[in-house]
Amino acid sequence: MALIRRHYDSYRDAATGRILWTDHLVFEGLPALVMGASVVAGVQLAGEASAAILAVSGLLSAFLFAVMLQVFERAMDLADEPPGRGAETSRHALFLGEISANAGYAALVAIATAVVALVATAVSKTALTIATGVALALGTHLILVLLMVMNRVYRLTEERLITARTTSKVAALPDRRRAG
Repeated sequence: MALIRRHYDSYRDAATGRILWTDHLVFEGLPALVMGASVVAGVQLAGEASAAILAVSGLLSAFLFAVMLQVFERAMDLADEPPGRGAETSRHALFLGEISANAGYAALVAIATAVVALVATAVSKTALTIATGVALALGTHLILVLLMVMNRVYRLTEERLITARTTSKVAALPDRRRAG
């Protein structure tokens, strides 16, 4: 539950701390819309599609757990050799915490998606329609969370690279655009 709470706490504006209702609308509303539309339309996953979703979800959950372990390792490095105190270090630590929470949450969603896909391989008729809707909703939610994790990792990487370029000898190298 702490992981889920931490993930949802990351739906806040970094500068103001305000809840980003648009994040809730996208991350919860879009999957609900996908589920409702698929149930109303009577969409049913074929056994092969359910098996494919099960396989992909299983692989994603393993990958995302590895991401959590890598972030843990980085957090341990940060704690063992702490950089100077300040806003940049705090922001870096916040990003690491959010990435860990988002990756862990995505792993949980991937596991839930795999379980629902497994159920969809074993049921028929109305239960299959409902399982299909839930699997598609969880899959949609998972994709959105993965996109968020990618965005956060990219932002953290960019921030660190900018710091490296502006505080080291690398900054003295000529700009390649001007050098031709």
